[in-house]
Amino acid sequence: MRWFRNLPLARKLAASFAVLIALTGALGVLALRGTSRVNDVAVDLGKHWLPSVRYSLAVSKASADYRGAEALTVASHESVDIDGYTAEMGVYQETIDTELKKLGPTLTSKDDSAAFADFKTSWAAYRETSAKVVEFAKANADTSALELLSGDSQSQFDAATAALGRIVDAAEEGSKKQVAFGAATFTVTQRSVVGAVAFCILFGVFVAFGLSRDISRPMREITAKMRLLALGDTDQQVKIDTKDEVGMLAASFREIVAAQVELAGAAQRVAAGDVSVPITPRSDADVLSHSFAQVQTSLQALITEGGAVVAAAQRGELSARGDAEKFAGAYRELVEGMNGTLAAVAAPVAEVNAVLERVAERDMRARMTGTYSGEFEALKGRLNRTVANLDAALSQVAASAEQVAGASGEIASGSAALAQGSSQQAGSLEEVSASLHELASTAKQNASNAQQARGMAENARSGAAAGVSSMEKLSGAVTRIKQSSDSTAKIVKTIDEIAFQTNLLALNAAVEAARAGDAGRGFAVVAEEVRALALRSAEAARNTGALIEESVRNADEGVSLNAEVLHHLQRINADVAKVSEVMAEIAAASEQQDQGVGQINGGLEAMNTVTQQVAASAEQSSSAAIEMSSQSEAMRELVGTFQLSETTVRRVAPAAAPAAPSAEPPASRPARPARPAARQAATPPRRAAAPARPTPVRGSAPVPPARPAAAAPQAPQVQLPTGRLSADPARLIPFDDDDSDDALQGF
Repeated sequence: MRWFRNLPLARKLAASFAVLIALTGALGVLALRGTSRVNDVAVDLGKHWLPSVRYSLAVSKASADYRGAEALTVASHESVDIDGYTAEMGVYQETIDTELKKLGPTLTSKDDSAAFADFKTSWAAYRETSAKVVEFAKANADTSALELLSGDSQSQFDAATAALGRIVDAAEEGSKKQVAFGAATFTVTQRSVVGAVAFCILFGVFVAFGLSRDISRPMREITAKMRLLALGDTDQQVKIDTKDEVGMLAASFREIVAAQVELAGAAQRVAAGDVSVPITPRSDADVLSHSFAQVQTSLQALITEGGAVVAAAQRGELSARGDAEKFAGAYRELVEGMNGTLAAVAAPVAEVNAVLERVAERDMRARMTGTYSGEFEALKGRLNRTVANLDAALSQVAASAEQVAGASGEIASGSAALAQGSSQQAGSLEEVSASLHELASTAKQNASNAQQARGMAENARSGAAAGVSSMEKLSGAVTRIKQSSDSTAKIVKTIDEIAFQTNLLALNAAVEAARAGDAGRGFAVVAEEVRALALRSAEAARNTGALIEESVRNADEGVSLNAEVLHHLQRINADVAKVSEVMAEIAAASEQQDQGVGQINGGLEAMNTVTQQVAASAEQSSSAAIEMSSQSEAMRELVGTFQLSETTVRRVAPAAAPAAPSAEPPASRPARPARPAARQAATPPRRAAAPARPTPVRGSAPVPPARPAAAAPQAPQVQLPTGRLSADPARLIPFDDDDSDDALQGF
């Protein structure tokens, strides 16, 4: 197959498609032959076999209908019905004649023709016998008609039916044979076509696989190598030596790889710093080689110029610049950018040196005013902020010193007033504490009374509940008495009825005794006595009934009164229960009030202790304020040694002279009225001295312990937004960058 691979692609494709077209034509011829055979079978079935079956079945149905109409003529006794059935027989006969004319041409075999002739002969004989049967039926000769119908007529009809059945069977058998032949033909054709199609598919797959392999495999290899070459990997080899287009493409690729390998080697040497590597262009059209040589020349000149500028900068000569006129394009822009970079670095460095020199001479008005960008602008901002923060911090220190001096006098006078007010407040708290003690004893007494009232309410509620229970039992007893009275009334009524019946019986006995004459006299006497006894029983029953009715009325009234009393007792029980609940709430509230008063009393005692400590602390604050004033004066003297900006100086206003603490105590409060003797007795004695660490009142801040009176006041340290000053005004703690930024934000 070497010769096939060396063919051009156009010839390979033409030969492959020619073979496929020939195979497709052979497949079409084979399929047409099989289809023609199946069509012949279908035409034969449609023209002969299926029509013969259809016409035979139509004749069979019409003959059966004819036979049924014949039997109905015999069964009918009315001439009108017989005429109707006779007309139907004529219609059926016309159908049979029509279908027989259609059936004859479809019969091709001798057996079918013989069976067709037998049917026509048997049917003609049957029609003659059928005509006789109809005549007997019209003449009402039912016996003769039945004998003929079940005799000759039946046998002739069976013969005709048998002949027609042979035709139908033959038609069905022929149809089955044709169908089997068509199926066999279809199967053979199908297998042939499937085999041919499978062969064509296999051949097409083989050809397609062979062509695609011969084309795609080397193309994929070349594509992969070219992709790697495009990524910079020049170590690529393609081993394809065919004579077709793919082989020619592989040869061209090998030439490209060789050129790229040569340029890559030169580029590696240039990248390593060897810019003197020789590059030989392969032709005048080799733009890449010519451009590479020009790049070498430009790089050599750029390296020489840049080395000179860098050497000058390292020596501190920031005024040295490169000659940009020697270059063009990006190389010229690179040299100009290097010169601009040196100029951009030199300008801010010079201005920073000038500003720092002025700051070193304690001139806080120095600032950077040049226009920069990037890190140089950030450096300018940081330096200006640092100097401004120092300027503002020193100005703030001066202002704070003035303010601290004025505030010290105010603190001293306020502390004295606070000490006197604290003493007066302690006396007021003692009076409030005594009042709360009295309120606590009253609350305890109220709680005790509420508990007693609650117990009495509970006893009343228990008695009311017992009364309700007894009334419920009484109501049940009265109801039962009423029920017994009702039952007794019924019994008395029954006795009254018995007396009435006895009276009637006595009257009847007297009448019968009178009829008996002398023989019934004794019986009449007995009857009279019985009648008298019955009258007395009736009178007694009426009296008893009246008494019982009165008892029932009284029982009804007792039931209603008992229900009313029970209702009132239930209301009383409910009211007593509500009273008990209210008393329980009052008792609980009294207990809570007692607890609350106790807590308030404890809080007031703690407030009294705190007030005494406040007075002691106020005295200490006064001495500390005097010390603070002297340190503020030292701060002002220190700040005066710096030259501050005019804006900051104008913003700092001179503070007022500190006011001397007043030696006179504030006016005393008016005298309070004397407390009652009971309250004075209840007031607890005031403690002589405050404890070392008092218990804080709930909800208030913790109270620090009092400082000893003998201890000397410490010099306070002043915290400023822009820095920290120690207790010694002569020493200034330096600022860092974070403090400078915070100070700027504070201003």
